Amino acid sequence: MPPARVLLLQNKAASSQLADSLKALGYDVVGKFTSSAKARASIPDLCPDLLLISIHLTKVGDGLQAGEALYREYQIPVIYLSDEPFAQDREEPGFSSVFGTLSGQADKAQVRATIDIALTRKRIETDLRESVSRLNAIMGCISDGLIAADRDERIFFINPAAEALLGREAPELLNRSVSDVLTMKYLNTDKKVSLPHVLAAYQDMHYGLDAELQRPDGNVIPVEVFTTPLSENGIHIGMALTIRDFSDRKQSLEEIQSHATRSDAMVKAARQLNARLNVKAVLNTVCEICNNTLKTTATSSFLHDHSRSVLVSAAIAAHDAGSGYPFQVRKFPGRFEIPLELVESAMSPSSPVITIRDIHTLEIPELPYLEEIRASDIQALAIAGMYQQDELIGILVAQMHGQERDFTHEELGLLSGLADQASIAVGNALLFEQVVASRERQQLLARRLVDLQEDERRNLSRELHDHIGQLMTGLQFSLSSLLPQASESQKARIAEAQEQVRNIISQTREIALNLRPSLLDDIGLIMTLIWHFDRFTSQTGIKVNFHHSNLVEKRLDTTIETAVFRIIQEALTNVARHTKTEAVHILLTLEDQQVKLTVTDEGQGFDLRRVDQSEHMGLNSMRERAYAVGGLLDIDSNPARGTCIRAVLPLEGNLERRQHERQSSSR
Repeated sequence: MPPARVLLLQNKAASSQLADSLKALGYDVVGKFTSSAKARASIPDLCPDLLLISIHLTKVGDGLQAGEALYREYQIPVIYLSDEPFAQDREEPGFSSVFGTLSGQADKAQVRATIDIALTRKRIETDLRESVSRLNAIMGCISDGLIAADRDERIFFINPAAEALLGREAPELLNRSVSDVLTMKYLNTDKKVSLPHVLAAYQDMHYGLDAELQRPDGNVIPVEVFTTPLSENGIHIGMALTIRDFSDRKQSLEEIQSHATRSDAMVKAARQLNARLNVKAVLNTVCEICNNTLKTTATSSFLHDHSRSVLVSAAIAAHDAGSGYPFQVRKFPGRFEIPLELVESAMSPSSPVITIRDIHTLEIPELPYLEEIRASDIQALAIAGMYQQDELIGILVAQMHGQERDFTHEELGLLSGLADQASIAVGNALLFEQVVASRERQQLLARRLVDLQEDERRNLSRELHDHIGQLMTGLQFSLSSLLPQASESQKARIAEAQEQVRNIISQTREIALNLRPSLLDDIGLIMTLIWHFDRFTSQTGIKVNFHHSNLVEKRLDTTIETAVFRIIQEALTNVARHTKTEAVHILLTLEDQQVKLTVTDEGQGFDLRRVDQSEHMGLNSMRERAYAVGGLLDIDSNPARGTCIRAVLPLEGNLERRQHERQSSSR
């Protein structure tokens, strides 16, 4: 370690003995001056570590003034020299340069000790100053506000970020109470934050809270505040506060929440709209969703009437139905019309949304009911077009009553998205209505065809029973009348002919019964089924377990009874042909104006996925019988687990086939 460099500033009368003593002690005397000006000019080149200055250079005490000036300029420690013991009362508070004193009577040990102490103190102060500078630099780079207070809550440290957050500079904040400087309320409440109470409640832990910081300029900043107790040897000595501005994050969170709300609204809208296949229901739903999402007072929808090139009111949803909002049916005509050309001139597929901040400023003579609209207190409108392949099919009108409103970009985007969803849903609903109409025509044709088939079966059965049966019976009598006149060989042949005639009569009767049992028309469904089950069991040996409810005292429509009988008849035929079972279970009930039928066997079953049902007339026949009367039929079968046929036939109306067929095809 190189020796300390010492610069001497003495009066002219001083001897060179001190310089020699310093050199003898191992110090490097880099200069000796009698003028403070010359010493000052030489310091940058000589770079001394220590200044030894006489208290009296040219007059009493001027050495102190010179030493203080040099210390303040170069931060070099000063030891003052005096021929007499140094007067302590001369260490005035304004003199920070006094690192030690030496009198003329000091020996070498005192000199060394005084110099070493001064250099050590200088080194400590330098390290401390550098540490403080580094700490302040670090604190200045931290974006969070930092405040430290003592046990009396007086601020003794504050970084630039905290100054910026508070809108005040450090000098006016230091030594002030934290509670006076930080005025905060808990986020989204009116409750004030009491830091002493927070610190008292969480004195042993780091605690964070969300608050609103009130600045002197009146602005409010959302902040996160973290309080940390300061302690030394278990004794509370103060608190440290970290203040973080999360305005940007809050804005980002609000934007994310806005996008999430918009996405959620769109998903819900799509789900609800796709579940509705009626145009009126679709438009009512989209108006309600628009009201709830955009917080508007009312929403109307209009559809294009191609016959007159106008947009006609189709649905209205008001936020409060009892508040007398304008587009209610009782206040406006049943067909509130807007010229299509007027709307098309204001919007296009590339710009499908327009806003009107104040409808009272509009001057559009072509718009009907304008005065009525103004009188009804409508103030602001946002209008979105519903397009299909660039053709305007309708509009969605969000309305605000009693106040102006600037719709945000996100709100207009949501309105446009709802209009797009509505256009798709309306298109689907219109297509579905066409499908429903087509199915109704198909069902009507199928029912007429079934009725014709049943009429033909009834006529054919009657012909077989009455005409053919009578002929066969007459033939039987004719053969019997020949017996007395016949020889023995002829009698045997006549007997054989009689047996064949009896078989023909029996088969004819069986065919007639299968074509159309007259019992179905005479005594009703339940008794006919019981008779049929007895015949089936006697013919096949398969027992039929039949249960029914709510059907004994009630005759159903002939079409329904025929459909039930034919489905059961076909199901039992399939059981007899294809399954190996000893019993079949049939349940027939009447519930909620629906006839519900279940036919279950415990036979070998089959894999529906490997069966081309279009080639199986029996399966198709049962399904078409159900569809013809507006019902549904489902077949569930698995190998070695039997088969279950379920049918639901409504007494009135039709059941929805779309969802049922989707579910059936997915199994």
